[in-house]
Amino acid sequence: MLSTMHFNTLRLAEMAGERRVQRVVEVRRKFFSRASRMVFKAPVPHLWRDQIAQAVLDPRRRHHEDPAAEVNLQDDELNVQEMIDAEDAFEGGEVEDIFD
Repeated sequence: MLSTMHFNTLRLAEMAGERRVQRVVEVRRKFFSRASRMVFKAPVPHLWRDQIAQAVLDPRRRHHEDPAAEVNLQDDELNVQEMIDAEDAFEGGEVEDIFD
């Protein structure tokens, strides 16, 4: 989903004229006889990426500063320790049911 948001941001910036071509480089490929063009465009700020990072990092920072404060969570807030455990299980590649 994040890759789709990234692609859509780039595409919308191109349509709005914010992402212009900075330079074009012609490249000869080693095994193909055709020449390829590499198009370099102006960078676009991804504000949504900063918002998502803040939404994830703020609860983690609060959890590391005071783990006991997590007992007073509201129902709509995330349990940071469960989130960290789920990420560890996903990155560890262990096949087990983590939703029990």
